[in-house]
Formats: sequence, structure tokens, C-alpha cells
Amino acid sequence: MANQITGELWAPADEESIAVALAAGTFEESHWVDAKAATGDKDHQRKETARDIASFANDGGVLVVGRHSSWSR
Repeated sequence: MANQITGELWAPADEESIAVALAAGTFEESHWVDAKAATGDKDHQRKETARDIASFANDGGVLVVGRHSSWSR
């Protein structure tokens, strides 16, 4: 989600900021943040999870497992 004042993308500082965004219903996936309900038990699901993790290799990021970006607390 973009900061409405600066236009910068949100990059969570810690686990608490993720929890607050989830509770407020403002959690959005971005370049630095991805959410998955589960990592998957099938080969193609595990490959998708591996691709998501690899996408953080250059700039870092957070993968939230157990939540989907459209879920609220």
C-alpha cells in the first residue's frame, strides 16, 4: 500500500506492524510483502512458494504464511 503523503510503498518494520495492518484490513501485498494461506503440499505449490521467496533475494522482503492478503483478523 502506498503512503498517501509520500507515495512510497509500505515496507513493514516488524511483525507487529504486519499484525496491525492485518487487523485494520489495510494489509496489501507489495514488492516487499507477500502473503500465502499455506506453502502447499503439491510440487507446483512448493515451486510457487520458492519463486516468491527467491523474489526477495535482491531487496529483501516478508512472506506471511497462514494469512492471505484479503483476510482480516
